[in-house]
Parts: sequence; C-alpha cells; structure tokens
Amino acid sequence: MTKPQVFQVPRSAEGITDILRHLSLAIPDRAGYLAISQSEASKFSEAVTKVANKAPDSETVLEYVRNVIAAAHPDARTAAAMTGYRAIEIVTLIDIAKREGRSFRNAVRMVLADGNRNEQGTALAYLQSLIEENGVSADSFGTSTSNNEASQLDVIKQEHPQGSTPVGNVRELRPEKQSPQHA
Repeated sequence: MTKPQVFQVPRSAEGITDILRHLSLAIPDRAGYLAISQSEASKFSEAVTKVANKAPDSETVLEYVRNVIAAAHPDARTAAAMTGYRAIEIVTLIDIAKREGRSFRNAVRMVLADGNRNEQGTALAYLQSLIEENGVSADSFGTSTSNNEASQLDVIKQEHPQGSTPVGNVRELRPEKQSPQHA
C-alpha cells in the first residue's frame, strides 16, 4: 500500500503551479500570481496545500482556491474587457470572485463561451454590475458607468468611418434579407 503524497506549503509560484497541476486546476499567468501574492499573501498557498493534502475542510477551501484562480486567470480579464473594463486590477477581480463565488466563475465562463447570446448578454451585464459595485469606472473602451448605449455606437462609428459599419457589411452579405428601400 503506497503512502499518499504529502505536500508542503509552497514558497514560490512554481510550487503553487505544481500543486495546481496535481489538482487539475487552471494555472494563473505571472500577473495573476503577482495579484494573488499582493491580495492573499500566504493564505492562498496554504489553502492550495490543504486541498492537495485532503484536509477535513478541503471542499470549502477548494471553493476559495477556485474563486481566486478564476479571477487571477487571463480569462477573467478578457471577460472584464468585454464589459468595457480593460484596466481593471486583478486584485479587484479577486475580491469580487471571493465575494460572489461560483456565480462569478460561471459568468466569466458564459461571457467567453460561444453559446447562447441571451445568456452571454446576461452574464456580461452581471459582470458589469459587479465591477461597478466595486467603484471601478469604465475606461476608454466606450462604455460608461451609466451604461450609455450611444457611446458604444460612437466607438463603432470611429472604427468604421464612411458608413462601413458591421451592420452595413451584413446587409452586403445578406441581400435577400434587405427591405426594398435598402436594396
């Protein structure tokens, strides 16, 4: 009978990465690890070790680890950028993820999935409201905290001058769907 592997609390990102791989969890990038170190200090590495060693409270601790990883992973920043918050700090995402838990993780997953547009829109709105609740203001992406739809249209107009908008391109590709006045 083999002894189960016992993990020591890692003192580096490499050590944490080894344990995360052992647990088949996502691996944050360098910026994610820096934010984890800044916001969680040694609490995160201790939690990862508890989960790997199957401590009595490891299921609860695993939720914490998953939340922190989800926020520190580049996917969370991509999802935040899709809501108009490109410059959000990872530490803020970690705080949101710890507070919201699985709902945050699911919203990030749904925003990045190529699935149902209604679900994606709902997830985007949810993430945007969470970010705004944390007092983060929108950056120059084109979305303001008042959720002004006109500003998003202004961005499209700036990116596609002289009427070459994505909508115009769709009309060109699908002439059978045009009304007689647009033909």
